[in-house]
This record gives sequence, structure tokens and C-alpha cells, in this order.
Amino acid sequence: MNYTNTVDSDGKNVAVPVYKTTNSCTNLANISFNKAPDLLFKAAFDPGIGHYEVFGILRFAHETVYPGETTNGYLYGGLYDTACPKSTAGCNPVAPALTTAGSFTNSIVLGGVGGSLRIPLMANKVSLGAKGLYGSGTGRYGSSLPDVTSDASGKFSPLHNLSGLLTAEVTPTPRLLLWSYYGGDYASRTPSPGGFTLGAPTAAQAANGAWGGHWASPTAAAVGYGSPLLSNAACNVTANPGINGSSTGYYPGGSCGAQTRAVQEIAGGYWYDIYKGDRGRLRQGVQYGYAVREGWSGNAAGPSAVGFGVKGIDNMIWTTFRYYLP
Repeated sequence: MNYTNTVDSDGKNVAVPVYKTTNSCTNLANISFNKAPDLLFKAAFDPGIGHYEVFGILRFAHETVYPGETTNGYLYGGLYDTACPKSTAGCNPVAPALTTAGSFTNSIVLGGVGGSLRIPLMANKVSLGAKGLYGSGTGRYGSSLPDVTSDASGKFSPLHNLSGLLTAEVTPTPRLLLWSYYGGDYASRTPSPGGFTLGAPTAAQAANGAWGGHWASPTAAAVGYGSPLLSNAACNVTANPGINGSSTGYYPGGSCGAQTRAVQEIAGGYWYDIYKGDRGRLRQGVQYGYAVREGWSGNAAGPSAVGFGVKGIDNMIWTTFRYYLP
């Protein structure tokens, strides 16, 4: 996480987050974001009817914070803004060269608990299952959500995550399998209290590009995950519908910064063995899925506007033919 130090209108020192940790110019091979491997503990029980498990996860998140870095430092280090070119006296680079000045490390312990069960019924023709996991920083053990965010000082702040899965499988004949699954992931709203509300930059800050590494002058900066300061003004625009490939926003982009609150999907289908014998197995299947992604609410058009959330829905159908070698 990168932060740039600046001074607000009251003369207090604050850190403006610039949200750029890595990019195509960064050598990820030499960076470790975990202080130690994850530790998993599990106990299993087979009392005669069904299979049951309880488990725990212990994690160790680690980072290095560089307070002197800016969003453009990696890509444009040492360049000057056109509004204040190098040839003009008193102008400084908008994005200074990389520096480790003032850097510090931050480590926190994360973890969670969970359980699962699977119960066969009706002479094993029906199988019911359930799994669940709850904890701080366990999002990576679900399907799609993050583990941690950062607070106002640039240090880790854990997200509370909840993941669950329900399964039902029925085999009415030896050739036919009917199945249905429902799963969901949740990430808590964890903003830094109040975020940062900043006054206008001084003339000197605006001239030399020392305003938090931003090209424009911000009036507020959203810090943390699911911050109410995020603008969702463009979330109801119909152009370019869909979900952003990252976890931080939705298309059409711009002022649609809603971060994911929950992801859910219910799916069902069947597998039918057309042939199963000495020459292998030929299977055919059809699957339908209904997925919903919901974002945390934010501002519609600014701090004084009424906030609203954002929601994306996807209907999916797949057909499959598979041949398994004997």
C-alpha cells in the first residue's frame, strides 16, 4: 500500500492513500505478502451416519508501507506536469523517483473457524452437504473476496469474511445424477473512520505537484473497504454493463467505485452416463447458474448526496459432453 504525506487545511499531517502497490513495472518475484505459511487444523468424525469436520485457519499477513510513494511513481518517476514544466523555476516532478524514506513493516495475525458435514440418505441415493467458514482475513478461502484492507495510517485492517455452501445430490438411477448447489461469500464494510476530508491545496502544493500524488485536487479520500465516501454516481449508467475484472468496482467505471459486499450463486443440473463400461465412460450434462454480486453503498454524486448500492446479476447455461478414458 502506498501513501503520500501532505497537510490538510487545519495544518495537520495526514496520509493520502494512492492505492497502487504493484504494476507491470514491479518485480513480484522478490516480494512476499505473507510472513509465514497458512496453518490449517482439522478434526474429522465418522459416527456411522454421515461425515463431519471442524477446522481452523491461522494466517500471518505482512506488508511494507512506503509513505513517500505516489500513484505514478513506478510508471512516471521524475516526470513533470505540463502545467509546471521542468523549464519553469520552482517546479518539481509530479511523480518523484522511487524512495524508501520513512518505510515501515506491518504484520497482523488472521484466522477463522469452520465446519462441514455430508449425510447420505435413502440407501445412498440422496446426499446432503453443508460447509461454512467465518473469520478475519479468510476471504481467499471462499471464491472471490479480499482478506484485508488498510487504515488511515497505511496499516492492515482485517475484513470479516463469511463463506457458505449447501449441496444436494440425487441418483434416481445408476446412470443419472441430479444436483443443486448454493454458495455465498461476504466481506464486511471496514472503512477508516471518516476517511480523509481535506481542504484545498496551497498554491505551492498545486504548483509543484505535492498534493498527494494526485493530478487533481481531492476534497475527500475514501480509505478502507466499502467506504461510504466512494462515489457510485455512474453505477446506474446503462452503457458498458457488467462487473469490473477487479474487486474494487463495476463497469462502466469512473464514478462507480462500489466494492463487493456479497457474492451468491445457486446452480443446478444433471449428469447422464450415455455409456459406462470397459471402453471408458461417455457423459452428457446440462447446468444452469444464477449469480448475484452486491456492492456496498456509497455516495451518488458527492458527500451530500444520498448513497445507494449496486447489484449485478448473471444467468448462465452450460452443456457438456465428456469422454473418460478407461
